[in-house]
Amino acid sequence: SPLLTYAMSLGLGAEPFQPRRAAGILLGLAGTLMIILPRTSLPAPDLAPWAVLALLTPACYAVGNIIIARWRPPGTGSLALACAMQVVATILLIPAVLATDSFHPLWPPLSTADVAIISHMVAAALGALLWFELVRMTGPVFMSQVAYVVTLTGVLWGMYFFDERHSPWFWAAAATIFLGLMLVVRPAQAAVRHSRG
Repeated sequence: SPLLTYAMSLGLGAEPFQPRRAAGILLGLAGTLMIILPRTSLPAPDLAPWAVLALLTPACYAVGNIIIARWRPPGTGSLALACAMQVVATILLIPAVLATDSFHPLWPPLSTADVAIISHMVAAALGALLWFELVRMTGPVFMSQVAYVVTLTGVLWGMYFFDERHSPWFWAAAATIFLGLMLVVRPAQAAVRHSRG
């Protein structure tokens, strides 16, 4: 997602080429690959189409970042855009829910699963708001760095919940990711100061 977002931004002229930022993107990608590649080698060649299909996810995130940055309606706040996104997502999911008979009402008394679902809804709404606001303040390339943080925190959650332990290789990957983030954040900090000024 970060590489695709950066490439699209460069292609559209939305981002000037900055060697430091490009190096940060590549370092973040290298650190992420250090974490995921040793565990996700394909067990069979016939799974390759599924791996290619999985690349649609980061591509969609990259396109979303670019659209939010480039075609945001003037004068529209992040809260309004985040609410609109949640409403549209709900409308788009209704046919699938009805077709699969998978509607789950959230009425009291709430089960533990119900509380988890509601918590996820709140987190998703907050995430959408932060997405729009971060893209507005720092641009799509900086926002795309969330993909690297998600990879790293996913591993940390595994350590907390499942008592997973990691080798020095993992910690070298984590250091690589954070070094990349530092290189990307510095230009973005200037953008934040400019947006506030």
